[in-house]
Amino acid sequence: MALKAYIWEADRLSLAYDFFPSGSLEDVMKRVRSQQVNLNWDTRNKVAIGMTKGLRYLHFECNPRILHCNLKPSNVMLDESFETRLADCGVSRLIALGSTDTDLSNNLYSALEC
Repeated sequence: MALKAYIWEADRLSLAYDFFPSGSLEDVMKRVRSQQVNLNWDTRNKVAIGMTKGLRYLHFECNPRILHCNLKPSNVMLDESFETRLADCGVSRLIALGSTDTDLSNNLYSALEC
């Protein structure tokens, strides 16, 4: 997700992102459990693939590479057609390009997505 704007006040920081009508994956899962929404397997698969593509981008395509380190349903945002965006990289870690597998394994221990 791209940051659109921020407001820095004396006692707080507010961040603005695009609006996601479906809310987070956690919101959708609550609506599924209460039978307000029915997710077919194609939609569930679309969400899972979207999360995977987001992590692939952060881990391998982004420069510098990023470990999200806080992947959970409340940090997976869904638009009206259930396209996925990963949110809250606030505890993420940058990985230097050219890092070896050994270097990476030392950084991966706390990243849940790994």
